[in-house]
Amino acid sequence: MDNNLFCMLGFLGDAGNPDAKLMFAVFVVFIIVAYKALGALKNTVIISVISACFPFVLDRVLGFDIDITLELVLFYVVCGVVLYLLYELFKMFYKTSKVFVGIIGILMFPFVLVLKFLGWLLGFGGGEKGGKEKKKKKKPRKHSKHNIRSEEEE
Repeated sequence: MDNNLFCMLGFLGDAGNPDAKLMFAVFVVFIIVAYKALGALKNTVIISVISACFPFVLDRVLGFDIDITLELVLFYVVCGVVLYLLYELFKMFYKTSKVFVGIIGILMFPFVLVLKFLGWLLGFGGGEKGGKEKKKKKKPRKHSKHNIRSEEEE
């Protein structure tokens, strides 16, 4: 069985055929994108069914006196799907912005190190964050029967 798997993926080790590696990479990306798209499609169908039920819940459960028409049901379905797609768009924007900020942080790291080194070299900052010296405050000691010291020892 292991031999069949290695034979099946043996084309990836062929250095003379770069197109096979590219096709395999495109295939993996296609599988991931299709999986995500089908998940979004499944969620869109669920949202549309829930949205279509909303006028009936308004009328029967919550006691609103509304005329339930096909146009009203379609209005709520469209509103639900649009709101879900906006949510997915904002979620995608948020995730990609976090990745983008992380990449920018990695690219800026050498410049930050150089600036910190120059600040240290020129005497800015005093070795502490923000350039402020911190003084340690002494806490008053409580005397217990196990830790009795005279004032001369302190």
